[in-house]
Amino acid sequence: MEGTEENKNKEEPNKEEEKKTEETTDPDTECEKIINSHDYYEILGVKNGATEEELKKAYKKKAIKFHPDKNHSPKAEEAFKRISTAYTTLTDPKKKEIYDKYGSEEQFREKYYQEHQQQFNEQEIDPFDIFEAFFSGADINEVLRNRRRNVQRRANPNINPKVAKFLPFLQFVPFILMFLTYILPILLQEKKYYDFEMSYDFPYKRNTYKNKIPYYIGNDFVQKYNNLNDIRIKENEIEKKYFNYLEEKCTENQKYRHQLEIKKKYYKEGSYYRSLIDKELSKLDSTACDKLTEYKEKMEIN
Repeated sequence: MEGTEENKNKEEPNKEEEKKTEETTDPDTECEKIINSHDYYEILGVKNGATEEELKKAYKKKAIKFHPDKNHSPKAEEAFKRISTAYTTLTDPKKKEIYDKYGSEEQFREKYYQEHQQQFNEQEIDPFDIFEAFFSGADINEVLRNRRRNVQRRANPNINPKVAKFLPFLQFVPFILMFLTYILPILLQEKKYYDFEMSYDFPYKRNTYKNKIPYYIGNDFVQKYNNLNDIRIKENEIEKKYFNYLEEKCTENQKYRHQLEIKKKYYKEGSYYRSLIDKELSKLDSTACDKLTEYKEKMEIN
């Protein structure tokens, strides 16, 4: 019994000393310490890796002490906000995992943005809502979710609430469109083993067996079509495609020629601009159309 009384006597002076220290510490200095700290554990006054229960106790103590209604320092509200930010971060499993991994507020914000493609916004956290939710026993994370929805609605008042739920996903639409427009066609594109024009990839000239149509190949062609039967089958396909290739080239040429002829009518004979159009017309290459006529006759397509 004597030992118990001695322990009590030791504890009581300690509590009294703590109270005296709290009373004598300047409120502005205390607020500044919290505002300037970038360590969420330090802000709440707990050790790193504190349990949820320890965080709750620390928040309760700090929130009451620095609530602007109780603490009359002009910096109390800002300190109160920092306490709320620290608490909501460390009690959210995903945020806490990122924060504990990188150990600083600056890196936490950077990594949070990289992983979630959205800024960590303290404005979304109303410290008074958090305070009220905490002491009423409400789910703080649900309070935060509701606040984000309200912020979105205020920013976009005409948007249907059902549609608003999908707004976070809209940021990925440009990437999806880019993938569908540029990357997917490349992935689905059939590999080319020949071309009708010589290039770095297709430097070797060949002629089809039947109609002697010229085409160019690379080393891959020989590896892919390594027997005579496969080559003949492929060359039948090449001849058909060559016919289409010439038709496209000839059509483009004729369209351009037609446009120039129409344009030419707007200028007088002998005028400078008409002479330029005549020069352009004389440069037009009719090879594709000539070859098309020639191969139509060869392949008996009229």
